[in-house]
Amino acid sequence: MAHKKDHHSSSSAKKQKAPSASPEDMTQAQQQLANYPQIAAALRESTDPAQAEAALTDIAALPEGAQMALLKMLARENTTDAADVLAALNAYSPVKEIRKEARRGLIQLEATRTYPGWSPPIVVPAFIDRALELSSSPGRFWQGLITDSRDSGEMQLILCWEDENGKDANMLGFLLEFWHDGVKDFFMHSGRKRKIEEQIASTRSQFVRLGDVRMIDCSLEEGTRLIQEALAVNKRFNTKPHLDYRRNIAQIQRLIPELEEPPLTPNFQSLLGFPDFPSLLNEIDILGLQAEDTVEDFLDAWGDKEYGAAYEILADDSPIRGGLSAEEWFDRRLAWAEQAHPANVEFNVVRLVGDLADDEEELEAIDDEFADDEEELEAVDDELADDEEELEAVAEAESLSTTDAVAHLPQEVEVFWSIEMNDVPSGQELPELPMATAVFARTGRHWFWTKYTVVWDEEQGERRIQSMTDEWAAVLQLPEAEIESRLNGVAQRIQILTHELQQAGRDDEEPGDEDELDVLDEAAEEVDLEEDDDEFDDADLDDADDEFDEENAGYLAGLFDETERDETLREIMEQTRRALAYCDALIAQSPSERSLYEPAQLQAVLVQDWARVAAYLDQIAGRFPEERGTALRTMAVMLATVAAEHAEQDLEEEGERLLDLAEAVVRDAIVAEDVALGHIMLAQMLLANETKYDEVESELRRAQELAPSQQDEVLIEQGWGLLAERQAAYPEALQHYLRVAEFNPEYPSIWLHIGHLQRVLDQDDEAEVSLKRSIEA
Repeated sequence: MAHKKDHHSSSSAKKQKAPSASPEDMTQAQQQLANYPQIAAALRESTDPAQAEAALTDIAALPEGAQMALLKMLARENTTDAADVLAALNAYSPVKEIRKEARRGLIQLEATRTYPGWSPPIVVPAFIDRALELSSSPGRFWQGLITDSRDSGEMQLILCWEDENGKDANMLGFLLEFWHDGVKDFFMHSGRKRKIEEQIASTRSQFVRLGDVRMIDCSLEEGTRLIQEALAVNKRFNTKPHLDYRRNIAQIQRLIPELEEPPLTPNFQSLLGFPDFPSLLNEIDILGLQAEDTVEDFLDAWGDKEYGAAYEILADDSPIRGGLSAEEWFDRRLAWAEQAHPANVEFNVVRLVGDLADDEEELEAIDDEFADDEEELEAVDDELADDEEELEAVAEAESLSTTDAVAHLPQEVEVFWSIEMNDVPSGQELPELPMATAVFARTGRHWFWTKYTVVWDEEQGERRIQSMTDEWAAVLQLPEAEIESRLNGVAQRIQILTHELQQAGRDDEEPGDEDELDVLDEAAEEVDLEEDDDEFDDADLDDADDEFDEENAGYLAGLFDETERDETLREIMEQTRRALAYCDALIAQSPSERSLYEPAQLQAVLVQDWARVAAYLDQIAGRFPEERGTALRTMAVMLATVAAEHAEQDLEEEGERLLDLAEAVVRDAIVAEDVALGHIMLAQMLLANETKYDEVESELRRAQELAPSQQDEVLIEQGWGLLAERQAAYPEALQHYLRVAEFNPEYPSIWLHIGHLQRVLDQDDEAEVSLKRSIEA
């Protein structure tokens, strides 16, 4: 350590010192420091470089000495807001020394695991078909483009392939961030080569107008290397590549096969800023399995009854192994599975909580063991001046956090998951199976909230599970007032996150995101269980190409800012799952309190967990007799919705089982409350079987006898129409559909049905009118 101090002294004699801060500069810097959270907020609202620079106006107006003092203060704040301001100054300050000092501040914050949450807006092409299938033939590499923005820590890469006829092309777009996020965003586009050329030309012109960033040619080899470096950053910091990249990896590998095993290239060392420390990089788990993946692999194997594989994912001394050999452990689980029949494991949220060393006492212990004294650490802050000292300071900071003792610290992974299974007799439970937060007895679905401690196995060179904590069991021990307090805190957090998304502007959201945001509002009125089938065909692609114009080249906010939005949505889902567990705890403590079930149902609707909504309705049906009929009818709708989801996933057997259960639930509802709607629902379900037409007719007649409401009458007429159409009685079916239209001209798809039957009956003029009306509707 003394040698390093001497080196600091000798190198500092050579450097040209930055302007020193006067007392007046320090006063101005201190005053401006109070405003940095507001500046960070303005940066996050910016959508182009001009707006970002405008947010920095007050800082830019300070004397250079005051700016330097402010940057040093920001580097000690250890907040994301401070990192955002430093990132903006590093990207946009006209003064080179300010940019360099901002970069040093970012490096200091990185040593404390504090990173920017905002990225400088840069122009990129804004294609709408991010999840579009690539054309069937990968073709030959055509061209590549990359922004010359490596100094900012981010680059945007476009790689294009043309097919054999030279008319069509495939394009992949990446936002690569080399500090923390790796592959930060991704899109792909397939279309006419001419249109893609126009898009690229427009994008180039956008960069020319900005002036600060250019797009330059890039070979496939260079582009591949940059993607591999970004993936290595993902591995190093335990961050995941963008969701669209992960979902489309198979198609990406068709074009870039080298991405199957991303190597750690020599350039990655210079990227991180310490080329003289290859041994340090070897200590970092760059290519090791992420902790989240370890837990997912364990639950996957366990849920699929691959108990031998699950056993190997556990640490040798894990309490979950219970001191059993692999064969004993396997046999014990197999015997349990013969009674429990586990199936269909689902992960709702898998989230890395953070290193266990994040608590204050462990950090102090690490400091005591690996830092010779406090003065040397302070010297690092004070002497980060020229490039040589910056590299050495980074090495010292990283050496304190990535030596053998801390490179592979234990990590905690929080999981909200569920599985279908039968309950087993008392005393035969497994230690890895926690208490269920909720159970849907009719399907055997159990929901859990657990936390796993994942450790590094030095001998095997991989992560393994050390232990499991039953989070919900711990919550159950809390007083009711404490659970309510936590639930209110989660609700406030969800409200804040939802407001942030709404402020970001819904006009730019993809339909899936908008549906997720709107679902809670919809649930308060009525759960809409019908989903439109939006198909994307070649005609849609041509239309999309024709609609492209120069404005659609867009800025970073138009395409790549979805990373932050995805993270916000992910946190909303995570917080909602936590809220569900707190609701379950309150229900478990006071099952007869009816008011507790409503918020639980709404939270389940928000995450579109229809099976869990059904579970709450089952509890209401059993505990509140006056609501049994309504609860059972709604439960049947939920089960039919889950069955439809299974059918979309080609799980036909599961879907049929759930439809049979839905039918049984409707029959129970009729016994509980003999109303028209129950018979209508049963008739609709029987029609789906296409065989029990006599019973369908009986149910519809019974519905008519029970003084139905006008809405019920519409459904009855539709039922008669469907029955007649199934039996090829087309004139009769048409009359029923026309009566439906008389009751409600806006009834979904009614004019399409009418027009179809009119064509079958050779009523072409009437059919044309009806079909046009269906299009207008």
